[in-house]
Amino acid sequence: MTDIESYTDDDFELYDIFKDPILFSCWSEEVRNDLELCKIEVKKDSKNFQLCSDELRNNIEFCKFAISKHPDNFQYCSDEVKDNLEICKCVIENDPSMFEFCSERFRNDLEFCKIVVRKRSRNFQDCSDELRNNLEFCKFVVENYPNNPQYCWEDYKNNFQLCSDELRNNIEFCKFAISKHPDNFQYCSDEVKDNLEICKCVIENDPSMFEFCSERFRNDLEFCKFAVEKELTNFDICSDRVSHSVEFCKFVIGKNLDNFYSCSDRAKNILQICTYNVGQEVDDNMLRTKSKGKFSSFFEKFSFM
Repeated sequence: MTDIESYTDDDFELYDIFKDPILFSCWSEEVRNDLELCKIEVKKDSKNFQLCSDELRNNIEFCKFAISKHPDNFQYCSDEVKDNLEICKCVIENDPSMFEFCSERFRNDLEFCKIVVRKRSRNFQDCSDELRNNLEFCKFVVENYPNNPQYCWEDYKNNFQLCSDELRNNIEFCKFAISKHPDNFQYCSDEVKDNLEICKCVIENDPSMFEFCSERFRNDLEFCKFAVEKELTNFDICSDRVSHSVEFCKFVIGKNLDNFYSCSDRAKNILQICTYNVGQEVDDNMLRTKSKGKFSSFFEKFSFM
């Protein structure tokens, strides 16, 4: 072990290093394998850790020291150190983003991954493919979002998107994910988006999800009526075949006269639709006139007051 006090000015390499830490990167492997010297250099500038010898970056105690100065140093540790449970737990406690540098063993460990995902939702993307196809683990990720204030919705919804294709095609799992947040519906498989029960359920809770339903539903007259009844703006998402139909246009205009202006040019040129729209406006104006008449008669009775 080198005693720093024993170095003299004649040891020019070391002398220069002490004067200017940046020079640390220029010197020999032997110097960068000196434990005491490297501790000093890492203490001066934590970035120097990555320039230390392979041997030191495989030294458990030295790695602990370097990580304590800056968790980011973990990524430059040896594969053996990255497979050390104590060190991995410690570094994730201080900086959860370092999970991506843990060994494959830990990124495939169910219980360990639950810990790191609790710490940082985005860590789910660095879990193994096997775990992202694990129903238990994926339910855990989806279920724990609402109770964890550290989670950000952008990260969370990406997590469902990162579940395996197999799980995003699993009807029961998709129902579960949608029940936690309807926005997850957009990341379900095409087969799930063509499931009548699921589509009705998601539109019931969030009508804006209609745009992600399969083409079959956006081309279905009765289903489009259901979607528009929940949210009038869904009118624009229906297929041309539906939006041009007389029956559908009458239905939409019946909900709100202003919807006539949203009808396609083709629909506006259909006599039955125009006639129906005019009729509705006449009826609406008559109702307003009658209402005004009733109130006028009411106030006339008390005109002597």
